[in-house]
Amino acid sequence: MIGTRVLKRWRENYYVSNALASIAKPMYLISHGLSLGIQRKVKKNSIAIRLPNGRTLRFARDAGVDLASLLFWKGLYGFEP
Repeated sequence: MIGTRVLKRWRENYYVSNALASIAKPMYLISHGLSLGIQRKVKKNSIAIRLPNGRTLRFARDAGVDLASLLFWKGLYGFEP
């Protein structure tokens, strides 16, 4: 418990925050760009996704490949951010 407070204090420190951000930003940009590239290139043909009411929505093969891919990669609530 005490360790968590110490880490939080260090993370909120101006200098430590800047150092972490300068390391994390390039890593984020590379991984995010790679993720978007994969999502654009890999299309999901046919999907079954669980709806909030417990039922399953299925897209048949070759029916709505773009929408099925979007739901596969981003989930049910990824359609409209």
